[in-house]
Order: sequence, then C-alpha cells, then structure tokens
Amino acid sequence: MKGQTLFRFISATMLATCSTSVFAAPAYPYDIPAQDLPLALQEISRQAKVSIIFQPQTVAGRKSLSVRGAMQPKAATETAIRRYHDLEVIALNQNTLLVRRRKKGSSEEIASWTTNQATSALPPPRVTEPPPDVIVTASRRPAFISSYPGSLLVVRGAMVEQQGRTSLSSVSGLIPGLNLSETGAGQWRITMRGMHSAGENSVLLYFDETPVSGPSSVTSDVSQMSPNISLYDMDRIEVLRGPQGTLFGSGALGGAVRLVPNKADSEAIAVQATAGMTEMAKGGFGHSVTGMFNLPVITGKVGLRTLIYDERNSGYVDNVTLGIKNINQSRTTGMRLQIRTEPVDGFDFTLSTLYQKQEIADPSTQYKELGTFKTSISERLPFPNKLLLLNMTSHARAGIAEITATASYYKWDVTRTIAATAPAIRAMESGTYCPLFIGSSSCTSEQMTQYQSYIRQTLPLVGYQPMQVEAKIGELRIATIPGLPFMLTAGAFIEKRTDNSTNGTYRVNAQTGQIQTPFQAEYKRSVDINTRQFAIFADVAWKIAPPFTLTMGMRGYYYRKSLFAQILQTSYTNGAIAGPPVAYISEAGGNTGRINLSYTSSPDFLLYAQMATGFRPGGVNSVPNLPENLKVFKSDSATSYELGFHKRWTEPGIFSSFSFYWTDWRNMQATSRIPSFLFVSNSGSARVIGADIDLRASLGQATNVRINANILRAQLTKDQTTSVVVAPGLKGDNIPFEPQIKLAAQLERKFYLSKQAYASIDTEFSYIGHSFSEFRSDSAYYEKMGGYTDITLRGSLNLPGWTIKASISNLFNSVGKRRMESNFDQADIMITTQPRTFGLELTRKFSASQNK
Repeated sequence: MKGQTLFRFISATMLATCSTSVFAAPAYPYDIPAQDLPLALQEISRQAKVSIIFQPQTVAGRKSLSVRGAMQPKAATETAIRRYHDLEVIALNQNTLLVRRRKKGSSEEIASWTTNQATSALPPPRVTEPPPDVIVTASRRPAFISSYPGSLLVVRGAMVEQQGRTSLSSVSGLIPGLNLSETGAGQWRITMRGMHSAGENSVLLYFDETPVSGPSSVTSDVSQMSPNISLYDMDRIEVLRGPQGTLFGSGALGGAVRLVPNKADSEAIAVQATAGMTEMAKGGFGHSVTGMFNLPVITGKVGLRTLIYDERNSGYVDNVTLGIKNINQSRTTGMRLQIRTEPVDGFDFTLSTLYQKQEIADPSTQYKELGTFKTSISERLPFPNKLLLLNMTSHARAGIAEITATASYYKWDVTRTIAATAPAIRAMESGTYCPLFIGSSSCTSEQMTQYQSYIRQTLPLVGYQPMQVEAKIGELRIATIPGLPFMLTAGAFIEKRTDNSTNGTYRVNAQTGQIQTPFQAEYKRSVDINTRQFAIFADVAWKIAPPFTLTMGMRGYYYRKSLFAQILQTSYTNGAIAGPPVAYISEAGGNTGRINLSYTSSPDFLLYAQMATGFRPGGVNSVPNLPENLKVFKSDSATSYELGFHKRWTEPGIFSSFSFYWTDWRNMQATSRIPSFLFVSNSGSARVIGADIDLRASLGQATNVRINANILRAQLTKDQTTSVVVAPGLKGDNIPFEPQIKLAAQLERKFYLSKQAYASIDTEFSYIGHSFSEFRSDSAYYEKMGGYTDITLRGSLNLPGWTIKASISNLFNSVGKRRMESNFDQADIMITTQPRTFGLELTRKFSASQNK
C-alpha cells in the first residue's frame, strides 16, 4: 500500500516536463484577476510552465487574490492563496509546486494528489459555458475574455461536441449577430451585424492561423461561399463582432470568426472514438464516425494528433420531375494531422494539415407552389468540393515579447452547378438572340422558328462551373506578454491568391437530370483572377492611469487584382460572343484603424468605448457585354462606434456582456444585373444600429443558463440611383436577408449519480426574426422570410470513459422559412428548416499520461 502511494505521488510530480527551475526561476509578469482558486492556479501554471499539485477538495470553493506584477512562480502562487492561512506552497523539485494544508496530510490524502493539468483534478467541467477568464487570442495576443474591450463571444469545443454540432452553419444559432445565408447546395454567405451584400467577404473566416476564402467565380462574388469546415475536435470558436480591419485586415468588415482546433499534446496519450446515427421525420437515416488519436512521440517535446471523420446526412427534398426522393443528401469526409514540438523552453513549432471532401447531391431549395419539401427542377445540381490546407506556425519567447511566424497554403476545388433551362426557355420565347444565331441584324418568322427549334433540342441545360481558389499566406507578428502596463501587437501580412474558374452551359439527360456524356457544351468562358495583398499593422494598449486603458491601432494595406477572361464559345441563350482574351487590373491602398478606451474598476467589471474601421477590397467583373465603366468595382468600408461592458458576479456565478453599436457603411458593394448576367457594383450607403446581449449563469453546481440576443436595424442612408442594381433601394429601406432580431436561450441541468458519473438534460430555444429578399416592398420579387422558432432537446449519460447522447432537433417539426426569394424564372423559391430529427451517439474516451 505504501509502495503504491509513493508511486502515485512520484507519478503526479512528474506530469510536467519543463526546463524552468522553480528554485531559481525567472520572474514572470502576471495580470491574473481574483477568481476561483483552481482556475488561478491553472493560469499561473500555464504562464510559468511549471506544474502545480493540489488536492481538489483542498482548493474547492475558494477564491484567489489577484496576482499582478513580475514575480517568480512560487511567489505568484503564494500571492494567490494569501488569504487562506491554512494553505502553504512547497517547492518539490525544479518544475513542481505543491499547494497543501499546513497540517500533514494522511497517506490517503497524499495518494489522491494530482497536477492541475489532469482532468480529474477539477470538478467536472461545465461545458455549456467557458469560465469567464478563459484565455483567448482575439487581440492577437493572449488575454482573458473578461478583460477584452470589445464584443467577443466564445463557444467552447466541449460544448460543440456535447451538442453534436459539426459545422459553422449548425453553430450560428448560438451566436446572434452571426448570419449564415444558404445561397446554394453547400454554399453559405457569412455575414455579421446586418452587413449583407455581394462582393468580397464581409466576415473573415479563420481556421486557426489561416484565413480562408471562397473562389471569386465568374460573378466576382467571393462571399457567396466559404469552406464549411467540420467542427470535430475543436478547442473553441472565437466570434469577434464589429469591424476588425486593424488586426485581421480585409474581409473583416462586419467581424471575424476563428475556428481553433485542439493542439497536439506531448504529455499524454488520448484516444476518442464516436459513432452516431440520425433519423429525419421526413427523410431517411444518416450516420457519422469520428476518431481522434493523440500520441506523445517524445514525451514533453514532440506530440502528434490526428483526426478522421465521415458524416452522411439524409436528404428531405423530393424532385417530382425526376422522381427522386431526398435529393439533398450529403457526405463529408476528412482528416487532420498535427505535429507540435517544443525542443527548448520558450520555443515551439507546429505543422498542421487538413483535408476535407464533400459530396452534396442537390440544394435544399423547394418550390412553394408544389408544397413543402418538393421541387420540380429538371437538372441535378450537385456541389462536390475538396479542401486542402497546410500551416506552419512557430512561437518564440524573447524576454517580455513573443514572436509568431506563420505560413499557410490552401486550395479549395469547387464545382458549382446552376439551373439553366428556365433562362434558356425565356430567351427562346423572346427570340432576343435569334439574330446572333442566324448571323444577321434581324430574323424572319421562318428564321425565328429555326432558332427556337435549335434551342428546344438543347434542353434541358445546366450551368457547369468548376472553380478553384489557391492561396499562399504569410504573417509575422510580435506581441508583448500579458501583465505589462504597455502591450503591443505589431506585424506584417502577405497574401498571394489565385482564382481559376470556367463557366459552361451543357446539355442534360432529361430522364436523370445529369449532364450528358460526352459533354455537349452550348457556351464556354474562362476567368482567371490573381490577387496580391500586403499589409503592416500595429496595435498598442497603454494603461494610462488606473483604471483606464487606451488602445490604438492602425493597418496600412495595398492590394492588386488582375483579371484575364475569355469567351471560348458563343451562347445563343445569353448573347455572349466568343472572342480574344481581355485583361483588367484593379489596385488600391489605404489604411484602417481603431481607438478604444476601457475602464476597469475591478476584475469583475469592464466598460469600453470604441471606434473601429474595416474594409473590403474592390475587384474586377468578367461579365460579357458589360459597359466599360462597370468593369471595375471599388472597395467599400465601414466605421463602427461601440459602447459596451462586461460584468461578472462571483455569486451566484453570472457573467453578462452588452454592446451597443452604430455602423456607417459607405460605397457598399451590391449585386447588379444586365440581361442574363449578375455582377458586382458600388451602390449606396447604409447604417446599422444594434445591440448584442450575452448572459451566462451557473446556478449552483448543476444548472447552467445561457441567453444571447442580437437586435438591429440595417437601412440604406442613400438612394441606390444606378440602373443596374437589382430592385434598387431607397433611403430608409432595410438591407435584405438580415433578420432584425435573433435570440438563443439554453438551460442545462446535471444530475450527479456518483463522483464519476452524471446525467444531463438541456433544452435549447432559438428565434429568427423576419427579413426580406429585396430592398423595396413594391418589388415584384419582394419576399418575406424568418419569424420562426426552433426547440431542441438533448440528454446524455456520462460515465468514466463513456458518453451516450440522444437528441431531438426541431421538436415540434415546424417549417420555418430560412430563405425565400423570387426571380425572372420562378416565384416563391424557399429553403426551410430541417424536419424533426432524432439523434443517438456513443463516445469512448481514453487518456493516459506518459510521465511515469
């Protein structure tokens, strides 16, 4: 018994392998607010890279004092526990501190000691919400979420996993203010705070250190789609609301979203396997399988983490023309691999790769005239796509600063298909392009019959658009460590992006809806766009006088876009004429910035006021027959004025955040039209006034509540006077597709069955307010959508190493109109909420430390 006790004790003290010496350790600058003592000890351990051993019941329910200033790890730990005279800190070896009661513990007490890095050292985590002082990198330097002077929402990866959310579109309901609008099969336009329009990205999407974007396509509408990366094995999702141009650059006009995956751990083996299945009330079965493996290759020095996943979702829309049920089924497969090494203290290097493949059979669009979940489209419109992403990131600590260097490469291959039969029929009936077909200035009735006969024999038709975006990105930045009176983030950014796309109209087999083989093209064109971007930035936070902090930032940028396009085959349904290649160049430079003043009366309260700007680069249109003055569209910009606060009540455990914002959007990029083609132009200005409200509460040890809301009014402040904008808006019109209110609420209750087992039940409620498809209510294509609620129930049983989960989404099987629009060829095209879906999932976890 004594031998086992000694072995456990020695094993616990060896859980950290760090070259820092406790006895002669350097002084670290700390800025750790008063909080739960276990969390404070964790943070001291993380910053000083030492192991702190404690018995859970020794520190449970206790609060730390704040730890501020430069000091050695042992002194920092003593400061944190100073109010408790029955506790002491003992240095066990070069890397380990022990927090214990002053009286000698029994052998059983010693046997149960463990490091704060072991999951058993703390009470079961409340995965419905992160602790208010979780470390985030929204400011491009580590900071506590409660000390971040801006509108920031963090969704923990544990919560994403617990609730079975596998994509950003499934998480968006938790994040009012973030809007994902489905524009086609697997294609999502990401917007935030009401800033919805065509053109470049208005919300910048990051996967860890890599900004990812969709292809420019033949319409120059980059924001029309973004990679929908699966959210398995995530550490957290950071959502920064409001313009982020200073630190994140172009594309962060309305905000930025960072998907931060779990990192490879060189200390412990970890294995996780999950199998799940779903059944739709209207549809079929789906299933998913995931596996994660973490291996310390060299204990304390090199860690490897890999993830594989395969997810199949049933469809629920029936095609009455082709006689195919559940046409919108999909499959997503992928893998991630990461190797992380820390060869010496203060330096680490990470190599990561991601590969994901999606096969989406058809869009979820339905025709209202046919009834719910039905379409009559005569073409199959799949969306196959493949994403490859590589990243190398290194961190080096030099004194009071940390240098980060990152290099990324990604390639997203996409094939988009669009319906082309209805536009061809419209062109055939009008005879507009009959003279082009005949080769004369006009057509006789006999020639018109000949033209219409030719078009009729080509039907049905589909627009086939293979495209690719490939980017090489590099960033170098330096950031001071937390806790200094003067904090700096500065760096340089470079991007080289290449977009290639082809657009063709091809004949379709009328029985199957598939493209005929061999391909029979009726029209072809190609577009290549090269984008070069360079920027330098700096952001400085200065504690001018307690309790005030002034933050100022600036980013200077330059970008250049070059376009090469050619019509390879004449079309007799849209009027595009084959000809030599054309080339255009668009370039611009400028700066963007922010200024922020925050007031902190205590670690539990922060008030801030901010002015921030953001921008989107302009571009070049490749649309045939476009007037010369519309070939190039300019950048647009936004200036946001924001006032907000964060407030935390330790008892009963409530954290609230509120922000009020006023955003002026100038020279906005918008969808425009000439006959047969859409393109991007600058038209009008807008103003968005709104508020973000976040409330999280832990009521005792077993009940958690979360409420989030976004309320906004996004309206034009200037008439869209150009004649090429689709249904041009007037001053005071609402921006389309942006609901004025989004609300999400969640209640979780845990039932502890033993010290190591518990069951949980949570209920989630969400409401999406009304929005409209056009600016003008008198437009023939003005449609109303939204105004629906969604309720989800979940339950889980958590046993040592095992988790069983069950869920029911869309509990009342309601049909909410997520998107509704009409166009020249079809009225009342809608995308609805998914039917009621039952889910069941089984997870097996195993972990073991290698520090034996």
